[in-house]
Amino acid sequence: MDKYPIIRVEHLTTGYGNTIIMDDISFDVYPGEIFGILGGSGCGKSTVLKNMIGLTDPFRGRIFIGEEDIVTSFGKKRIKLWNRIGVMYQQSALFGSMTLLENVRLPLEEFTDLPLQAMNEIAYLKLKLVGLYPYANLMPSELSGGMRKRAAIARAMAMDPEILFLDEPSAGLDPVTSVDLDHLIIRLSRTLGVTFVIVTHELPSIFTMADRVIVLDRLSKGIIAEGKPKDLKEKSKNQFVRHFFNRIPQESVS
Repeated sequence: MDKYPIIRVEHLTTGYGNTIIMDDISFDVYPGEIFGILGGSGCGKSTVLKNMIGLTDPFRGRIFIGEEDIVTSFGKKRIKLWNRIGVMYQQSALFGSMTLLENVRLPLEEFTDLPLQAMNEIAYLKLKLVGLYPYANLMPSELSGGMRKRAAIARAMAMDPEILFLDEPSAGLDPVTSVDLDHLIIRLSRTLGVTFVIVTHELPSIFTMADRVIVLDRLSKGIIAEGKPKDLKEKSKNQFVRHFFNRIPQESVS
């Protein structure tokens, strides 16, 4: 991995309404790594993700994608940054009235002037990367949950992004399908050099694929751990973090 971060989050304070849920947090993500954002329910994982992709703005702080701050980028500058990233939302967010091919092709239609044949070739290639080439002409309703997740990843890759943000990619999947998806993410990261930022609470997936993680804490409104998942599970000095990674109920702490 490159020593210079591809994402820098600096002194981020965020929340909703007048409520602060994360206060003055900072962290880096490096090129080519699979980076996890973890924490209990309501700790702010998805809110931080929305800030990182420019969907919502934080109260304070800066978020650099390369050298550009997405917080202060507007209009064409923000669109240019969006073209460097891809996003897979928790519910896949595929359009039910479109085939898989049309869903994957959509970002190309929105952001490029390529001819239809070229867009189709790119869309087919992305579907092939996730093992869905034979299903290109099916509707999302004709697919399993795992296949819809793969299709959403294919669409997120349509513009050849440097960074892919995944929101709870394994949510709702059975254990075998979840493991298959984990290994797909690893393969895409290693073969394409794409950086992944993954919000999840699925610990088996984290131990399988994450190079490094941060753990957000709702009570302290900050980051209480950062490092390799295995190291945090076995060596963290924070009792909550050890219990989190070892699935020990918090009632047993006292």
